[in-house]
Amino acid sequence: MDATMGDARHRALVSPARLGSLSRTGLDSLADPALDRFAEMVRTVLRVPVALVTLVDADRQFFPGACGLGEPWLGSRETPLSHSFCQHVVATAEPLIVTDARLDPRVSDNLAIDDLGVVGYAGMPLTDAQGEVLGSLCAIDHQPRDWTAAELSLLAALAVSCSDSLRLRIANHRTESAAATMQKALLTALPQHEHLRMAARYLPAHHEDHVGGDWYDAISLDGGRLAVVIGDVAGHSIDAAARMSEYRGMLRTLLIDRHEPPSALLRRLEHTGRALGLDGIATVLVAYLDPDPTGGHTLTWSNAGHPPPTLIDGDEVTLLTGRDPLLGAGRRISRRNHTRHLTPGSTLVLHTDGLIETRSATIDEGVDRLHKTLAANAGAEPGELAEALVAGATLGDDDVAILIIATPGE
Repeated sequence: MDATMGDARHRALVSPARLGSLSRTGLDSLADPALDRFAEMVRTVLRVPVALVTLVDADRQFFPGACGLGEPWLGSRETPLSHSFCQHVVATAEPLIVTDARLDPRVSDNLAIDDLGVVGYAGMPLTDAQGEVLGSLCAIDHQPRDWTAAELSLLAALAVSCSDSLRLRIANHRTESAAATMQKALLTALPQHEHLRMAARYLPAHHEDHVGGDWYDAISLDGGRLAVVIGDVAGHSIDAAARMSEYRGMLRTLLIDRHEPPSALLRRLEHTGRALGLDGIATVLVAYLDPDPTGGHTLTWSNAGHPPPTLIDGDEVTLLTGRDPLLGAGRRISRRNHTRHLTPGSTLVLHTDGLIETRSATIDEGVDRLHKTLAANAGAEPGELAEALVAGATLGDDDVAILIIATPGE
């Protein structure tokens, strides 16, 4: 190995900022149930024998999340850096993709090849809120593996959610506002879409340390399809936000990996969460927006106990009703799909219950107030409409998530 490369790697590994963030996660070479679930998701989705959540300090790597790891490594959950592929991810702050480690000069002398059977390897960076690389989410094969673009995309999406979980732990350790940190760490930037315009807002509750489980998401898929999600995990704590992060990570993976109706995705999400030991209830709405060949868009959605979305079409403001029971409320729940044609220039508004529920007003009064604000701002761009909703919101004991999507006009 080139001495300059070795020095650069050492500097990255011993960076005080990186090691400080790593320490604030509170993790070590002990099993963490949430991170074990991330590893199990990777192993299942990518169909690999081993998956790890690997964190790297100055002289070792350790595995708070592991699935498929053999003994004695599973018992100790750590190795020296002589067995670490992940250190390359930390040093470069980039993914490490290896088809056959025995032939790859970057890792061909690594002892993990013989001792752990690492041949095919794909590792994605796990980062804190400042971009410091703490480790990697990795998939391992005992045979040479030509990783596909779809597999790497799924692994990268799961790594983003796993990073969110680490950031929450760091935020809980710090004295700064956990709610503000959650907003930065958990709410992903909206995608750029060829036709649809979007805006989103997150408002923390009035308590400075009050963290909730509200989230929104939007993912551009093939064929001009946009998948949108809004949800709320019950509870107001770091634990609720962590469960939200896991639900969101699983649902992002299902949306990318499965081409199924929203109702089927919600059933699969419920089954997967139950199988992985993810308890608690949540409200979730999953929807697809597809371009209609005759003009406009087709909205297809399924609603697991979430506040109904609202459609603005010209001067009309319409509540899109149709709800099934909450996620986690029971087994073998029947879930339905609903469809609605969206004419050109219409706007879809999704939100969590904090926007319409306050101690001083009923839900019906909150919905009426929301619809008056929407009617008064009909035709506004998504960002302007979001600001109007924020200005009119009455913040109470619940946080608020808002997602707005506008279709192109004629």
